[in-house]
Amino acid sequence: MIKHKIIVLWILTCIPGVLSAQAGFDPDYQLLRSGSYVQDKNFYLLTVLQQVPHVRDIIGQNAALGRVLQGKKENLRRAARTCMENTNCHVEAFRMHDNDISLVSATLADLCKKDKSFQQLVTKHLRLSGNYQRYADSTDVSLLQSAWLDAARGMNRIFDVYALGQKPRYAHIDSVSYLVGQGTYPRLMNISTNTIQSESESLTLFYQPTLQFALTLLDINDRDEAGRLEPVSENANQKTLQFLAQVDWKKYPYSVILVQGAGPDLPGSSLDAWAKLRMRLAVQRYRQGLAPVMVVSGGNVHPFQTPFNESMEMKKALMSRYGIPEHAILVESHSRHSTTNLRNTARLIYRHGIPADKPMVVTADMYQSKYMEGEIFTKRCLDELGYLPHKTVRRLSPFDLVLLPQIMSLHTDPIDPLDP
Repeated sequence: MIKHKIIVLWILTCIPGVLSAQAGFDPDYQLLRSGSYVQDKNFYLLTVLQQVPHVRDIIGQNAALGRVLQGKKENLRRAARTCMENTNCHVEAFRMHDNDISLVSATLADLCKKDKSFQQLVTKHLRLSGNYQRYADSTDVSLLQSAWLDAARGMNRIFDVYALGQKPRYAHIDSVSYLVGQGTYPRLMNISTNTIQSESESLTLFYQPTLQFALTLLDINDRDEAGRLEPVSENANQKTLQFLAQVDWKKYPYSVILVQGAGPDLPGSSLDAWAKLRMRLAVQRYRQGLAPVMVVSGGNVHPFQTPFNESMEMKKALMSRYGIPEHAILVESHSRHSTTNLRNTARLIYRHGIPADKPMVVTADMYQSKYMEGEIFTKRCLDELGYLPHKTVRRLSPFDLVLLPQIMSLHTDPIDPLDP
């Protein structure tokens, strides 16, 4: 009976699109780079399509995908001539409409079923990257289609928020930087379209006009938060990662001590009072030997368009005020909320070989700590992320929660382009 089951599974794995080998996230996988960290973090599928030579050639020569590209280029030429300062007109020229999305989805599915290069794109890149972890149990075809749908929706969402002025989930910190429809912004839309039109000969893949407009919108709004300080592992975290490679984890009861940032509400202030007090508590835990490193977590968040990065400001303070060695501070420089403090810290743990089965300590003020243990925070995680990035293990004190990271945290979501 066991032999028969093995034979059946072997047959299924050989039928394209039915069942893959289901290789999961590999921490040794090297993420591909396009030259834009904002693109790579929001639209990793598009980076892979662009960076794997044989796959790029196939999609560049595919007739159906070529029709999508030519349609977008025709729209682009027309918009450059006629849209002028009509923002809606520019957006509609670039948007991925339902018929485009469906055609691309069907074409990618067909390629994945027939072409080994596309099957390997899923098994050797999308799966191993962890960026599509929510689809890990899907067939290769389904995973590829889901990744494309995420990318299309993500680009369209950038248009809605950063061209048309729709409110994002957290409008007071994530909104468009200009008055939409007023002043210079309609002119910026016109200039953007004409600039992309001037470069259109270099656009050879079906998604590139749409992607270029999305990235341009983020750029002109100074909403490049997803790419700031990157590559963090080669800069702010280099010494810490070298240290972690030598850690004897058996000596510590916990993997990391997480310190959540708090953005100052006062313009010009670099470090909030809440963050200062949380750091004091975390330093106590570090000196008690609870974990070999502290994770300082927080991006450029409060107030709107602040130049100060919460994690970097905490790192500076930990070193200057408390004499904490640089190698004992792991920077998580992109999270914008309590939910993503936990999610992004889990990502660091999985991506950098920190034992994920060893719990971490989250040290905070008693108000924040109690909030993270409650039903409201759980609901917020489920509503905003679609999953819980942690599992609560126990409470150590009014200030300290012990949590286990969850691998679903690796999944990226371009609907939140400032911290996907």
